[in-house]
Amino acid sequence: MWKIVFKYPEGGTVKLTNSKQPMDERLARKYHKQYGVNSDGGTYQKYPKKKYRPIALATVVDILTAGGDLENEILIEQEN
Repeated sequence: MWKIVFKYPEGGTVKLTNSKQPMDERLARKYHKQYGVNSDGGTYQKYPKKKYRPIALATVVDILTAGGDLENEILIEQEN
């Protein structure tokens, strides 16, 4: 499951959550374009929070565009 939170200067907040579809480049670009322009840009959080750190949505777009592994980039503790 993941959540994206966008905060706007006027005080409004938009929260997007999804438990069925993994984050991919298409979704990241879509949400960044649709909600991120007039907001703080959005913060992406994968669950569980103890395992993954929050990250700016623009960084998620960059990682996925470059073909990187998003999960490994945001993982707090790597298991051996």
